[in-house]
Amino acid sequence: MVVKNSATLATLHTFQANGAVISGPIVAPGGSIVVGTDAGTLYALATDMSERWHANLSGSLASMPAASASDVYIANGNYLYAYEPFSGSLDWLAYLGAGANGGSAAVAYGRQVLVQTRNGPLVAIADNWSPPPPWMLASPMIRIDPAGGGGKKTMALSWAALTLPSMPLANLNASPSGTLIQRRENGGPWQDLAYLPLGTTSYDDDSIQEGVEYDYRIQTLDAGGNDSEFTDLSAPLDSLPATPGAPLLAPVNPLSANILQLSWAAGSGGSADSYRVERSTIATGPYTPVTTVTGATTSYSDSGLTPNSLYFYQIIAINAGGESSPSNIQSGTTFSQSLSTTRNVSASLLDPYHVEISWDPGPTGAQAVIEINRLGKAGFKVIGIASNTGPFTDMEMDPNSYAYRVKFVQGTNESPYSVGTLRVMIANFSYMYLPIVRR
Repeated sequence: MVVKNSATLATLHTFQANGAVISGPIVAPGGSIVVGTDAGTLYALATDMSERWHANLSGSLASMPAASASDVYIANGNYLYAYEPFSGSLDWLAYLGAGANGGSAAVAYGRQVLVQTRNGPLVAIADNWSPPPPWMLASPMIRIDPAGGGGKKTMALSWAALTLPSMPLANLNASPSGTLIQRRENGGPWQDLAYLPLGTTSYDDDSIQEGVEYDYRIQTLDAGGNDSEFTDLSAPLDSLPATPGAPLLAPVNPLSANILQLSWAAGSGGSADSYRVERSTIATGPYTPVTTVTGATTSYSDSGLTPNSLYFYQIIAINAGGESSPSNIQSGTTFSQSLSTTRNVSASLLDPYHVEISWDPGPTGAQAVIEINRLGKAGFKVIGIASNTGPFTDMEMDPNSYAYRVKFVQGTNESPYSVGTLRVMIANFSYMYLPIVRR
């Protein structure tokens, strides 16, 4: 730094800092000139450029400092530092918020210090205010009673203690005496929720309603009335929804010797995010989970079952608020599988779009069920029913490879599928369209 004569521009005084001066200068009490460098040092200099004191901070001091009658202020990182202007001793520091990344300071009415942080928020600090908790968190949860009394829905709040290791907090004259928690519902007015002793860092809000948006903030109370600013949640949170009511399971519909079809309706209470299907071979259980489907699904085909077997089912509805009671129990019996297997099943192209599936005649009175698998698709799908003698013609318009299988069905009895599968390739045919010319 250089001081020059304003008339002659002759150099009067110089000072060699430990880096480029990128912050200040400002004038502080006693005529000190305060500057900051890119090496992270804050200097207080006399008018003749002699050093009065310096403070080493981290990073580059690109933030603009400020000064009052009692302190020199500089924002650095996530904190505002206040230095005694004559000795350079640290009077206090105040938390600006996570990710503040410094900012420019200015002294406002009542000796408030305003800091325009680099990450956006404008933060106000005052010498005599008690410091707010640095952060606050909230989490909707079910608190389990260790004595076995079930669970209770709550909003679990937590926040940081006021002390910071080896650092004085703003202000030495503050007298923190306790903590105030406020709450609001669905963006409504703030209301006092709880007064807690100083040093408390958690609180369960058990007075919440289900499925309601809540916002919280916390304040340090001061014995002298200099209460801190509020520390807010980063965003409001919804409390846990109402637990779903038990679904209503309809009678089980047998589809084959290996498949039973289930369907159900939602119960009362909260909406289900998912349903768990449970199965047993005994009405009294135990029931074993088979699958979990989305809350928009109200049916399920349980496959891979044993022929001519009785199964029992129940459905559980689930959301973030918990699980419902089990639904009513329904049972179903798979078809028998004692008919003889289909034989000599074949598939052949009749023309570019039609496939004929044929087989040896089956039991008198039985019907043939024809199923198809299109290459790239999962599983087989029923495409038609024919007499026990057949044949059956399938029309397919898209070029692909198709597999077919056939079984006989008579009442609640059926045959195994034909051994193996037949696959037919439908080729891609190209056509030329000629224009029509009128004369």
